[in-house]
Amino acid sequence: HTQLRTRYTGRNGDATAAVTHFLRPRPLPRPPGADYEGGLEDERQLLAEEQKSSRARARKFSMETNRRRRALEERRKLCDVQEQRRRENILLQRKQQVQEATERFQRAHLSPSQRKRPGQTPTPAAESAGLNACSTLSIFPFRARPPTIDEALSHLQGPFGSQPQQSSFLSSNSSITRY
Repeated sequence: HTQLRTRYTGRNGDATAAVTHFLRPRPLPRPPGADYEGGLEDERQLLAEEQKSSRARARKFSMETNRRRRALEERRKLCDVQEQRRRENILLQRKQQVQEATERFQRAHLSPSQRKRPGQTPTPAAESAGLNACSTLSIFPFRARPPTIDEALSHLQGPFGSQPQQSSFLSSNSSITRY
């Protein structure tokens, strides 16, 4: 048993060192007459060529990786731009929907004096006097309250205020005599 131990242990008594010593690749035997320096030169040349090919392969892989990285970055930018456009379109649609809903609400909740009636258009005389359809006296029977005497008088007198004015209808009827 002690003989086996000494047989498989290394120089320092380490068993792993002995195993690795046996597993190390041994140099190939040189042919007779081969120059020792020439063999080293060939080995250096092979090592240099191997390093060149390894560097070329690494450079190729690096260039390919950079190309893929740039392509991925371009795709991300394109997706970001499309996402931003989609968000802007959604926000614009929401803004329009809110605006339309606001207008519908305001139209539905107008006071009766502010409602635009289909048959009511301002006359040219009222427009020139600066009066709009909402400020003139309504002729519709479903008014909320009956007009006061002052409102009726100002409506009959027209835009010129309290100046005494005789209507053209009254002046044409004044020549009519009764029987």
